Amino acid sequence: MDLKAFREDGHGAVIQFVGRKDQFKSKEEFLEECLDEFEDELEEYEPEDLPAVADVKEGHCKYYSVVPEDVDIDMDSGYMLCDPSEDGSFEVYYIDLN
Repeated sequence: MDLKAFREDGHGAVIQFVGRKDQFKSKEEFLEECLDEFEDELEEYEPEDLPAVADVKEGHCKYYSVVPEDVDIDMDSGYMLCDPSEDGSFEVYYIDLN
């Protein structure tokens, strides 16, 4: 995973852009890539409402071959934000769109 759009319940509306932190030199570069890559998903936004560098957060992500039962999401497997202490987690930048 380099750069992904996370969707509500794994298949609905885009709720986050997420990218491996080690693939970008800075938050600014991550944001620029998101604006370019996900131009179609951002069409409905007015220019002043587009994500800015201040909206870029840092966290951890992991691929789950089986989504934990306690997670209320309608998908069997996939990438999800997680606690940094989880085995297999890696650092990411992300932008919440909701």
